[in-house]
Amino acid sequence: MLFMKKHVFAGILVGCFLIGGALGFVIPPQDGASESPLPTATENASMPTEIAAEDASDSTPSQGKNADGYYYMVNGKDKLPKLKRLYGEDTVLTLVAQNPETGEELLRIDDVYRANANLNELLSPGTYEIFFYDANGAPLTPSQDVGEILKLK
Repeated sequence: MLFMKKHVFAGILVGCFLIGGALGFVIPPQDGASESPLPTATENASMPTEIAAEDASDSTPSQGKNADGYYYMVNGKDKLPKLKRLYGEDTVLTLVAQNPETGEELLRIDDVYRANANLNELLSPGTYEIFFYDANGAPLTPSQDVGEILKLK
């Protein structure tokens, strides 16, 4: 008897769920109401409405932003701490990605430390030469030897 009551109760819950879902498709939203229960960018004033030119990518990294709110993602990992270790935290760093065969500049990110950049979203998978420059355009040398060739997956 108890077993049968559980099945009846479960059947009632499933029936209510199905009827409620069907009603959602039948009953149109009221005037001025959004079909989605989630707020849109215009409804939520605290959401940024424009992205600064320095923000190279508008998605957030899977590992989260650094304490200062910025990130530099390469192949799914935030490499901003490594850049700061190699070039110093007070450097205004400009990144330039070039085609290794032609030398053509494909991407430039000014002030990498204050930009949200995901190279996998900005460049297609492949091999690139990456160079870093200071605020005056002078090439920078890292504190330890690292290759200039970057392979994006």
